[in-house]
Formats: sequence, structure tokens, C-alpha cells
Amino acid sequence: HAFSLNFIPDPLPVFNEVRRVLRPGGQYRLQHHNPLAMDADEERWDGYGYPVRTPQIQGQEITFASDEWEIEQEDATVVRVVGPHEFRHTLPTVLNGLCQRGFVLQAVREDPVGDPDAAPGSWAHYCAVTCPWLTSWWQAAN
Repeated sequence: HAFSLNFIPDPLPVFNEVRRVLRPGGQYRLQHHNPLAMDADEERWDGYGYPVRTPQIQGQEITFASDEWEIEQEDATVVRVVGPHEFRHTLPTVLNGLCQRGFVLQAVREDPVGDPDAAPGSWAHYCAVTCPWLTSWWQAAN
């Protein structure tokens, strides 16, 4: 799962294992929630924006306004996740954690999916405004 890093409280053991199994020169693609937009969601539209209400604390558990998520699968079926929560991983934790384990950043991309012209408070508008996900590509050093 591309965003699985956000479902564990500490990403460093994951980075240790990735480094252990990658050969020198190997590539690691990481996609995770943008920590700066993490506790905002489309249901928190206040007429001006999507407020972030909690400090940027590594490992902080994030709960959401809705008590369930509806996730559309590739086959168009919908799965409900009850009581969703994630953990915030700050940019210094992610970036320094990988660099300290011998990874070299190759590229980074914000993933602003969505429609800036969509109705405020909709998922499409929220995604266009907040850039909710970050993707980075790393190479294991020799």
C-alpha cells in the first residue's frame, strides 16, 4: 500500500529494513501523507480554507472528522474503513531518516490531485488546495 507508512507510529524501522534489503544503487519510491496538511480534511472547510489544528509533532496520532472512510478499489468496489487514524511523520523525520541510512534523494513531487474549481468542502477541492500527498524517489548509496 503506497501510504502504509502513515499507519505506523515510527517510520525509522521501515527505513532500516528498506536499506537492509536494497542493493547499492537500488531505488526506493516513497509516497506518504503531506504532514503539513495531515489533520485537515474536506469536512473541515470553514469558508476560507481547510484549517490545520494540531502542531507538527512526529508520531502524533491523527483522527479525522469522519468516523469512517470509503475507499474505492481498482475494480470499483467500495470498502469502508471504520475508525480511521494515521500517524504524522514530519519532514525532518522522513528526509533525515532516509539520508542517515545512506539514501540519496533523486526527486520529490507534491501530488495535488483534484479540481480547484470544484465546490469548496468537496474532496476534489480539498485535494487541489492542500496537496495531500508527497512522493519521493531515493537511491541507496554505494
